[in-house]
Amino acid sequence: MVRTLDLAQWAGRWVAIDDDDRVQRDAGSLKDLMAILDAEGVEGLSIMRAPAPGEPVVYGLG
Repeated sequence: MVRTLDLAQWAGRWVAIDDDDRVQRDAGSLKDLMAILDAEGVEGLSIMRAPAPGEPVVYGLG
């Protein structure tokens, strides 16, 4: 699967993305994002850190 995401406005932040490639939640740290998702009962979103300009894109946990 290839995903082309425009995450410039969230550069350096952790984001939760839906199946339509829209950012649903964001936070300054993974811990904070997970706390938001847990508190709101949100599931089924892809989690990643939005790269800063010039940083490579990393997707997944492994």
